[in-house]
Amino acid sequence: MRVGTLEFGAADAMVACMLETAPSASPRSSACTGRLAAHNTGLSRRRVWLPLGVAALLSACSSTPVMQPAPPVITLPPPPTTPSRQPEVAAFRAVLNGHSAVPRTDSPAQGELVAVLNRKTGLLQWKLSFSGLSGPVRLGSFHSPGMSDEVAAPVVSLGRSVLSPSEGRAMLTPKQRSDLLAGQWYVNLTTARYPEGEVRGQLIEQR
Repeated sequence: MRVGTLEFGAADAMVACMLETAPSASPRSSACTGRLAAHNTGLSRRRVWLPLGVAALLSACSSTPVMQPAPPVITLPPPPTTPSRQPEVAAFRAVLNGHSAVPRTDSPAQGELVAVLNRKTGLLQWKLSFSGLSGPVRLGSFHSPGMSDEVAAPVVSLGRSVLSPSEGRAMLTPKQRSDLLAGQWYVNLTTARYPEGEVRGQLIEQR
């Protein structure tokens, strides 16, 4: 209610009405009661609009997209600073042909030998296959030390009867292992027509 130029709240309006509705002022009680009811009606409207405004604010906030956290950064370990240990097993391969023989031959024969050496125990195992020789193998053996154009003494025999395919094994001495790992071993097959060797191949380590 407004008295002169001052505005009072609900409590002030109630006090004013109580004063106006005293027994000595009964004609004015109905008017005061009306003004108080109108004031309460305005408060009720304000109470209704306040929850609606709060609900609208919450609805607007809930529609805001939620920011997802950034994925964690994966840190890779640094590369090792020391080289890995060498394996205990070394693999070798030799391609046999007449061009590698010393002296060189015109034989069309070809062959292959694959071998595995246990560095720790010295055990050498191999498998041999060939075709196209001019006759039966008279002597098959490993020779060392010798490079591709050198002739060396035989150190390990492939066996009494060398057929294709065939396989065998032998225990090597530390010196023989060292020469083999240094690339100084070759395999040689001789026949009656080529007594010094019809086909030959250098053992190359497969890394």
